[in-house]
Amino acid sequence: MSRTLTIILGVIISVQAIGDVVINEIATTHVARNLRWDENEQAYPGSGPAWWSASFDDSRWLSGNLPMGYSLGSIATDLGSGLRGISPSFYVRKNFEVSTSEAASSAPMVLRINYNDGFIAWINGVEVARGNMGAVKAHIYHNQLSHRASTLGTNTESITLPIASELLTQGKNVIAVQVNNLTLTGNMRLEMSLRIDEPSGIDPQLFSSGGSVTYLPGLREPSAGLVDPVTSSEDPSDWIELYNNGEESVDLGGWTLSDDSMEPLKWSFPAGTTISGGGYLVVLADDPDNPIEGGDFLHTNFKLASGGEYLGLYDGGGNLISEISPKYPKQFPNYSYGMTAGGQWRYFQSPSPGQSNFGDEFVGKADAPDFSQKGGFYDGALAVSLTSMTPGVIIRYTTDGSEPTLENGSDYTLPLSLSPINSRRGHVIRARSFRDGFIASNIKTHTFLINQDPRVRTSPALVYAGDSERALYDPFGVLAINGGSYPGNRWRPSRPSDYNNVINRGRAYERPIHAEYYFQDGTAGFRSDVGLRIAASSYSRPRMQLTQTSSSPWPDSAVQKPSFNLYFRDDYGNPSVSLPLNGPARTFSGYERFRIRAGKNDIRNPFIIDELFRRLSSDMGNGASLGVFNSLYVNGSLKGYYNMVERLREPFFRSLHSNDDGAQWDVLQYEGNDNIAEGDKTAWDDMIRRLNAPTNIQNWDKVLEVADVENMANYYLLNIYGATWDWPHNNWVAAKERSAEGRYRLYVWDAEGAMNNAGNRPVSQEMIRTYILGTSTGQNGQTGTRGELRDLWRGLTRWEEFRLLFADQIQKHLFNGGILDDRDQLNSHIRNRFDGLKDEFEDLLRLIENQAVNTGKVLRWINPAIGRRRYLFGPVREDFRDNDLWPEIAPPAFSQFGGSVSEGYPLLITNENTMLYYTTDGSDPRILGGAPNPDAISQTGGLQEEMLIEEGSIWKHNAIDGDLGTEWRLLGYDDSEWQSGSAPLGYGKIASGGVTVEIETEVNRSPPRQSTSYFRKTFEIDDSAAYLSLSANLLVDGGIVIFVNGMEAFRGSNLPSQTDYSTVPTSDTDDGNEADYRAYPIDPNLLVSGSNIIVIELHNSPGNSDMVLDIGLSGKRAANGNLPFFVNEPVTVKARSFENGKWSAITSSRFTVDSVPATPQNLAIAEILYNPIGANQAEIDAGFDDGDFFEFIRLENFSRENIDLSSVRLTDGIIFDFSESLIRVLGPGEKLLLVKSIDAFRIRFGTD
Repeated sequence: MSRTLTIILGVIISVQAIGDVVINEIATTHVARNLRWDENEQAYPGSGPAWWSASFDDSRWLSGNLPMGYSLGSIATDLGSGLRGISPSFYVRKNFEVSTSEAASSAPMVLRINYNDGFIAWINGVEVARGNMGAVKAHIYHNQLSHRASTLGTNTESITLPIASELLTQGKNVIAVQVNNLTLTGNMRLEMSLRIDEPSGIDPQLFSSGGSVTYLPGLREPSAGLVDPVTSSEDPSDWIELYNNGEESVDLGGWTLSDDSMEPLKWSFPAGTTISGGGYLVVLADDPDNPIEGGDFLHTNFKLASGGEYLGLYDGGGNLISEISPKYPKQFPNYSYGMTAGGQWRYFQSPSPGQSNFGDEFVGKADAPDFSQKGGFYDGALAVSLTSMTPGVIIRYTTDGSEPTLENGSDYTLPLSLSPINSRRGHVIRARSFRDGFIASNIKTHTFLINQDPRVRTSPALVYAGDSERALYDPFGVLAINGGSYPGNRWRPSRPSDYNNVINRGRAYERPIHAEYYFQDGTAGFRSDVGLRIAASSYSRPRMQLTQTSSSPWPDSAVQKPSFNLYFRDDYGNPSVSLPLNGPARTFSGYERFRIRAGKNDIRNPFIIDELFRRLSSDMGNGASLGVFNSLYVNGSLKGYYNMVERLREPFFRSLHSNDDGAQWDVLQYEGNDNIAEGDKTAWDDMIRRLNAPTNIQNWDKVLEVADVENMANYYLLNIYGATWDWPHNNWVAAKERSAEGRYRLYVWDAEGAMNNAGNRPVSQEMIRTYILGTSTGQNGQTGTRGELRDLWRGLTRWEEFRLLFADQIQKHLFNGGILDDRDQLNSHIRNRFDGLKDEFEDLLRLIENQAVNTGKVLRWINPAIGRRRYLFGPVREDFRDNDLWPEIAPPAFSQFGGSVSEGYPLLITNENTMLYYTTDGSDPRILGGAPNPDAISQTGGLQEEMLIEEGSIWKHNAIDGDLGTEWRLLGYDDSEWQSGSAPLGYGKIASGGVTVEIETEVNRSPPRQSTSYFRKTFEIDDSAAYLSLSANLLVDGGIVIFVNGMEAFRGSNLPSQTDYSTVPTSDTDDGNEADYRAYPIDPNLLVSGSNIIVIELHNSPGNSDMVLDIGLSGKRAANGNLPFFVNEPVTVKARSFENGKWSAITSSRFTVDSVPATPQNLAIAEILYNPIGANQAEIDAGFDDGDFFEFIRLENFSRENIDLSSVRLTDGIIFDFSESLIRVLGPGEKLLLVKSIDAFRIRFGTD
C-alpha cells in the first residue's frame, strides 16, 4: 500500500493506492468554446495543444483519401451522409516527410488547393493560407459558416507560401486544413498538393494530390477533450484515467468507481473489462441519460464536480484500491489533474488521457489581484493598490482593455494614481497574477469613471472592458468589418480575404468581455465576465458600416451605432446575475441575457417609445421585458445612451411564467423563413388548427388549453391603438412552455415605430384590415409567407367569445381610467408613464444630443380632440365597431367606478335604457355560449339626460381688469361689476369648414387686448350624487381651462399644464376647427347639491383676429326604477348590458369599504426570504427539491386604516396582481404572506 499526502494551497489531499491499479489523472470543467492563444498568437478552443499543431494526437481520428467532401466532382472519401444538413465543416491532417535539403530550401512553397467553400491551412502549427474564412488567425468554429462562397468549382488555386526553411523541419511534418461550407446543404470538397517552387530544376513534390489523410467530421471542436463518437454531444466529457503500474493485466470486471465514500458500489465496470500491465484505461464520467451501446469508452453514472469531491476505486469485493480523499481540489478549464512521475498530484496544461502525464505542471492557481478601490464613479483622483493572497506573484496590468499576460501589460510595483481624464472618459484597469509553478490567475477588471458629467449620474451606467482586437473591433471582434462593398447599401464580399462579423449570427460570433453595471447612486449592480454579440435584424446587419467606432459618443446613426446582446454563462464564470435592474430599492430578479438597444428607428429623440409600449403592455397585465435607460462606456470611453432590457428568450419566459427551472419553451420571432428562435412550431400549428375548427363551446375549450386569449387580445389592442409601424409582419414574439400547461402568449418587442414615431403610420392609420389582415398592397400577411399574426387574428376573430373578450379589454383599458384611457390627457396613465420615462432619459439626451425629449407625437396621439381615439370610436371612424370588436350596445356605467366607499354606499348601475345583468361574486353575468348567468341580477338600467346649461346661455365676463388670481373661481366671489351677455361670446369672424358662427356678445375686442378673458356662470342641481356623467359641449377658439366649484375640470391640449395670466395657446384651437361644437367629458364628482359655479379662463394671443366661446353642460342620471346595489363589504361588481340577444362589453370594478389606497406611507414589505437554503430530505420527499420553493414576502399595514390592495402589483422578479387575489383589503396592523408554494411553506414553517 502507498499513501501520498499532497498539499494544494494549504489543503491536505490524501492519495492512497493499494495494489497496482491507480487513479492517475482526471479532467473536468471543460469550456469547449472559450478561446486561448498558441505561441503564434492564434486562437483555439479546448484543452491540449491546438489541433493543427505537430504535437496534437490525432490517433482517434478517421482515415481516408483526398479528394474529400460530397456532391462536387470526383470524391474519394464521401462525407455527405455524416455532414449534409448537420455540420458545415471537416478537419484534415496529413503527415509528410521532408529531407534535409528540402527543409533548408530558401525557395517558396506552392499549395495547390481546391476548396469549397472556405479553408484554413497550417504547416507545423503556423497558418499559411486561408480563403473565405475571415481575418488571418481568426478562429472558425466547427458549426460556423464560411464568410463567402468559393468560385473554384473543381478547379485548383495555386497559393504561394513562405520559403520552405521558415516552415519545414527535417523528417516528419504536418499540414492541417479546416474546410467550412457556406451552407449546411450545399456541396463540399478538398483536394490539395504541396511542392517547393525552386528557381531551377525539378520542384520537390512534398506530397501529391489524392493521398491519404486523417480527418474528423465537424460535429464538435477538435481538441484533446474526449467525446464518445456514438453520442451527439458537442462538449467534452469529464474523464478518469486509471494506470496499471504492474506487469500483469488486471481484470476489472465487478470493480467500482464512486464519487461518494459512503456509496463505494456506485458504478461497476462491466464483465470482461481489463487493463494491461503498464497500460491505461480511460472512463468517461458523464452520467448519460440512457445506456450507450457500441461506444469507444465506458461511461459512469456520475459526473465529476468541478469544485472538488471524493473519488475512489474499489475491487470486486468492495475493498478500497485507490482514492483521492477527502476530495480533489477545485478544477480549472483546460487543465487536467494527475500524478507526476514522482508521485505528486499536480495540474497539467496538456491533458493526456491514455498516456503518461507530461508537460508543464502546476501546484495550483494564483489568487487574482484584489483592488483596494472598486470600479465605479468617483469625484476626484484616487490611488488603487493591487494585492494577491498568493505570495511571490507578479501582478501584471493593462489600461487599454486588453488581457494582461507576461508579454502584454506592465508590472505592478506602486499604487496606481488615477486622475480625471475628461468628463466623458475614465480608466479601465485589468490585472492578473503570475507565479512560476502556478496557473495564471483569473483577470480582475475595474473601470474608474472620475469626474464624469453629472448628467451621466442620473441614469444607470453599463461599462464594457475588452480586448480591442480580439473582442471588440477589427480583426476578430464583434464589430469587425473588413473589405467588401455596399452595393444597394448592403455589404457584399468581393475577395476571399473580406469578412464581416456583424452580418453573421450565433455563438461563433460571441466574444468574451467584462461588464459592469452601476445604478444612479453609484452602487454596483453586477461585475461579471460575459459574452458579447451584435444584435440586429437580418435587414440591418448587412447595412451596418461601423466606420466610426473610435468616436465618443458613437454617431446616432442606424449604420454606425450598434445594439448588443449580453450572455451570462458558466463558461465565463456566472450562469446568471441577480439584481434589481430598475434600481437598488426594487425587487431582485435573475437574468441570463440582456439586449442593449441602440434604438435603430428611434435612435435619437424621443428614443423612449419602445420602452413606453413594453411598460404599457406590462401595465395591461401582459408579461413584458422592462428596461432602463443607461449610458454605455467601452474601455473607459462614453459611447452614448442605450436601453438595456432582458432579451425575450427561454430564461425570460421561465422566470416570468414557470416554477420549473428546467422548463423548455417554443419561442417564435420574425427572422428568416421559419421564424423560429427556439424550439419548433408544432404547438403553434396545432393552435391554429384548433382556432379554425367549428365554432362551438367544446372547441373553444380546446383553444383555451393552448392559447392565452386575454393576453392576445391585449397585445393586438395595444398595437392597434399605437398603430405600430413595421408590425405585424415583423417585430413580434410568441412563446409557449413545452408542457401540457403551456399556452401561447404574445409579447411586445421593437415597438419604437408606434404613435407615428417611425415609418408613416399617422394617427388616422387603419390597422386591422390594412396590416393585420394584410389586405393592402405589398403586406407580407397577404402573401402567406410571413403571416403568423395574420393567421392567428383570423382564427381568433372567427369566435364570438374572442370578439366579446376583445371588447371587454377595450372597456377595461380605454375607459374608466384604464391604461389606454386618454380622454383626460393630462391625468391619463399613458401621459404619466410617458412623463416618467421622459424624466428618466432626458439628462442623457441633453448630454449626448443637447436636446430635450420630443413630446409632440405622443401628446398629439393621446389628445382626445385630435388623437387616436377619434378613429377607433368616432367621430371620424369607428375601427373597432367596423370590425365587430365593439358592440352597438353600450356597456353599463357605475355611479362610482370602484375604490373605497362608505358602508352602505348605494351603487347605481346604468345603461342606455336596456336590460342589464350584474354579479357580485366575481363571475361573468354572461356564461360561455351567450346565456345569462343564472346567478346574475337583472334590471333595467336606463338613464335620463338633463341640460344643466344650454348652449347660448348668458355668462358674466371680464376682460378688462387684468390678472384675477384664483379667488374668482369660487362661488362666493363678487362678480357684480362684471358684464353679462349671451353666448357665443368673443370677437372677429369665426368660420371653418363652410360654417360661420355669429358672435352674440363681443368680449375683449378692442386693443390693447388681454391675454386672458374670464367667464362665470352659476347653476342649480338638487342631488349631485345622482349624476353619473357630465358632458361639456364646447365651441372655442383659443386656449380654454374650465373650473367647476374651484376645481380644474378640463384643459385644452393647446395649453401647457401650468398657465398664468400671460400664457397664450400654442394654436388657435386644440382640434383645428374653430366653428364646430365638440363634446368633452367632465367629472361629475365635481358637482355639489345646490348652487354650483362653472368658470372659464380663455387664453388668446392679443394680436389674434378672433376669439369665441360657447358651452353647453349636460348630465346623465339613473332613471326611475333603477335600484341601487348597497355596498356593505369588499366586493367585485361585474355588469353587462343585454338587448335582443346581444351583449355589451363588461364593466368590472372592485369596491372596498372605508379603506384608503395602498401607498409607501401605509404599506411596506416587512420581510423577504429570497433564495433560501436547499431542501432537506423530508422536503425533497414531499416533492420540493429546490430551496426556491420556500421563498416568501411579508407585507404589513402599519397604518390605522384599512388598505385597499386592488391596485398593488409586484412586477419585478415576482409577478403578482392583487386585483385578482382573494385578499384585497389589509386591516390596520395586519400582515400578509405571499408565498411561492403554500404546501412548501407549511412543511418548512408550519401553519401557525
